[in-house]
Amino acid sequence: MTVPSEEMQERSRLVMEALAAAIGRDTAGVDDAMNALAEKGWSALYGAVLAFGTAVQKVCQLEPADGQLMGVLVVNAATGERGSLEDIGLGPELEAAIRIFLAWGNGDTEMATGIFYDAVKRGAGHDVISAALAWASHLIRAELQRKEAECP
Repeated sequence: MTVPSEEMQERSRLVMEALAAAIGRDTAGVDDAMNALAEKGWSALYGAVLAFGTAVQKVCQLEPADGQLMGVLVVNAATGERGSLEDIGLGPELEAAIRIFLAWGNGDTEMATGIFYDAVKRGAGHDVISAALAWASHLIRAELQRKEAECP
């Protein structure tokens, strides 16, 4: 078993602090953790986005069965017609974050990496990271509330 380096342990700690702060709606805590991660470079921030996606998968139990892929089903509530992420107006940053989560969850690291670094090249890297953290914390918070409501 390989023991993570002190640097990797520090990055992991900061990612978990950022996610916990976001779930708890602690803006200052999010800022502190994410600023510390940003000082470590884009690779640390990319790792954070992947960790946020992994946390959503684990907490929300979104593990696909063998041979299956994760996806997002978009349905127009009024018409029942299927659509795409672009159809619902989430904005390019959140769309990119969701696509990174899906690619990573489906084991397509090349696609996840490409989407992230394309956003960085376009100058939208920080916006995608913010969208990823906001979306992950929203989904996890909702799942925790759902589970809490189920407990007597």
